[in-house]
Amino acid sequence: MGTQSLHRHYTQRHSFIFVLLILMLSFLFGCSTSGQNQSRIQIRIRNDTPYDIENLWLGAGPKGGATENTEYGAIRQGEESRYYAIEPILANYRKLNFLANNFRYIAVIDIAAQTGSEELAAGSYTFVCTTNGEEAGVTILKDE
Repeated sequence: MGTQSLHRHYTQRHSFIFVLLILMLSFLFGCSTSGQNQSRIQIRIRNDTPYDIENLWLGAGPKGGATENTEYGAIRQGEESRYYAIEPILANYRKLNFLANNFRYIAVIDIAAQTGSEELAAGSYTFVCTTNGEEAGVTILKDE
């Protein structure tokens, strides 16, 4: 076998190994990403208050144990936000606050009282926001 033929053999072999390695990493990355999405919960907000919500945040903050807080932004009266994927940690969705009618509303959601479980299971939910005077309320609806 000549040196040119030997060089071509090793180049083809390294190319094959490199492509195989890339395919394996792509497969592994794809599997781990899909597993993370399946364990997350999807939450959207419906504004059933008599006001337009200027800005809404979901999450207890870092001091409250949240690993992420989600900004939903403005939600007009009677409308729904889009779904946001939330890491399934209670502190990430048990508290929300929003500004409406020049007042800051804060609600701590009693997940167990509404669902019978301490935390939400993976799936899609609508959190329905209401107000009664200076009190904010949230009702959890499990979406299909």
